[in-house]
Amino acid sequence: MKRLVALALGLAALPTTAHAMTGNQILEFCGSSSQAVAVSCQMYIVGLTDGFTLSGVRDSTPVLKLDGVTGVQQRDLVVSYLRQHPEVRHKSAAIIIWDLFKDTFGTEIIGPQ
Repeated sequence: MKRLVALALGLAALPTTAHAMTGNQILEFCGSSSQAVAVSCQMYIVGLTDGFTLSGVRDSTPVLKLDGVTGVQQRDLVVSYLRQHPEVRHKSAAIIIWDLFKDTFGTEIIGPQ
C-alpha cells in the first residue's frame, strides 16, 4: 500500500502541460469508431461550449444559443464540418467550434448589460 501511495504521489508531481487541440486533432479524436472515445469527444465539445456560456454569463460577451442541441448533435456537426473543410483544420478547435456554432445556431447576450 505504501508503494502505491508513493507511486501516486510521484506521478502527481510530474510536470504536465495543457495543449489546445487543433481541428486536425479533434477530427482524429472525434472521428474514432470507439464508443468510449466518441463520448469523450462529445464531453470535450460540451465542455468548450459550457466555458463559452460561463464567460458570457459573467460579462456581456455573446453566448451560443444551444437550447435543445444535444452533445451528440454537437459532435456530429463538428466532425461533418471538419471533414468538409480541411482548410481550417490547422486552427484551434475552440475557435473552429465557436465560429461553426455561432454561424449555425446564433448568439445572444445573457450577462449584465
